[in-house]
Amino acid sequence: MRAFAAAAVLLLAAAAGATVPAAEDVARTPQTRSQANMNDYFDSLTGQISQFFILNGLDPMPLPDQESGFSVKDLIGIRWHGELELTKGWMINLSHLVRRNDATLSYDHKLLDVRFELRFDSVQMSYDFRAQIMNIGPKGSVIGKLKKLQILIDFIVDIETLDIYVQDVHFTNTGRLTLHVESAGLLDFITNGIINTVTLIFKGLIVDVVEVAVRSAFENTLENLHLGDYILGGKRN
Repeated sequence: MRAFAAAAVLLLAAAAGATVPAAEDVARTPQTRSQANMNDYFDSLTGQISQFFILNGLDPMPLPDQESGFSVKDLIGIRWHGELELTKGWMINLSHLVRRNDATLSYDHKLLDVRFELRFDSVQMSYDFRAQIMNIGPKGSVIGKLKKLQILIDFIVDIETLDIYVQDVHFTNTGRLTLHVESAGLLDFITNGIINTVTLIFKGLIVDVVEVAVRSAFENTLENLHLGDYILGGKRN
């Protein structure tokens, strides 16, 4: 990520037709908005990000146990209410990602804004489940596949102080989820009730678990980073 920060400043200078030999020169950059296409750089960075997910325990990622009420309507129209417990959850393939759309860099009021979007093409999830409904207790596993999950990462660099930090991490698309239930002799209408309930749980987990984990991972990477430490040999304004 140190290479990323240095490249960000240099790419801005190239877009503006200038050089960045010292911090005072950076501070005098004209206060006009400019952008540089950083696709080539972020294509190479994506491989490093993939490794980061693996090394920081994000692929595979354990998922927290879940409990939820659910209801089903039987074949004669009677509605039954029950409880669903999900345990031993896992999410895999978060390290299988590519850049989506153009990566961009812009400058305004001495702040450098770098944005890029990642797409996770095929994230898979699984849980063991136990249900209590209609005086029976079916159990089994539920397996999900999430296609085209997309997340935007937004970095800010303060040109005056040369500090860099994460401004925003959020989903631009929570993807398309498909689910499959594995359980011997489970009635179709109970299966559908389980799928409907798990769909709502998974959609919530995507935001609550993955987004928070990605933000934390990038903030930890940038926590002790200061551009002046390696662009200016440790000299700061």
